Amino acid sequence: MWNQARSSALDAFITRDSRRSFDDGPLAGLQIQEYWHPDVPPPGSEEEITFYVAATNAFDCLLDFATLVLLFELEDGIVPSARSSFTLDNLAPIASQRFIQQWADCAAKVNGPRLDALDLEASFAVSDEWNDKCYVARDKHKYFAVCWSTTA
Repeated sequence: MWNQARSSALDAFITRDSRRSFDDGPLAGLQIQEYWHPDVPPPGSEEEITFYVAATNAFDCLLDFATLVLLFELEDGIVPSARSSFTLDNLAPIASQRFIQQWADCAAKVNGPRLDALDLEASFAVSDEWNDKCYVARDKHKYFAVCWSTTA
């Protein structure tokens, strides 16, 4: 559900001057670990990777979590007046192993956060294009998302 706190958090995210880290604490319920183009080898790869983790009780459902993740991924690509009505039309089910593999592949590129052994209850693709992947999943206590994109 969209509210003023989420809107303010997204504004703060958009105007940040440095990468978010899990150590920065939650923002709108999201723990965010970002890796920008210069962070992802090889130089010139033009890849960005972002990991998200949130407690399940911070969101109404997985779709609510996925919607907020996508708003954060799109950042200022959605005008503020359209944020409250922004919705995801579809989450495509994927195998849990596919989510885990995407997370592991992205984490290996940047020495990023590892997933502990998970018992995922559901996994979905928000986007699954050659240059833009965003997968979400949940276990009993947490939501997870890994988003990867490239402009190359």
